[in-house]
Amino acid sequence: MTAGAVVMIANLLLLSFFGMAIACITPWYYFLFLFTLKLLCDVVLINFVSQKLEMKQVSYTVIIIFQIIFPFYNILIAALSIFGKYKWKGRGY
Repeated sequence: MTAGAVVMIANLLLLSFFGMAIACITPWYYFLFLFTLKLLCDVVLINFVSQKLEMKQVSYTVIIIFQIIFPFYNILIAALSIFGKYKWKGRGY
């Protein structure tokens, strides 16, 4: 399984637990645990990459904001790439 598929599945799972928590199907701490786990993994990875590339450290506020936005964006782009039509370099798909 590719890394992109793993990320998409993790984001789909995160959004599913969020929806189930809102609908009171599952407790909120399931969603919060998954969100915190994903946040910690991403922070460790971002810090590691930024140190290796000798970049300045990314603000934790920015990371948290993108953690909230990215699952929606990721699932939307995946759905549009499967079901939508697009043009690239003059060719339609």
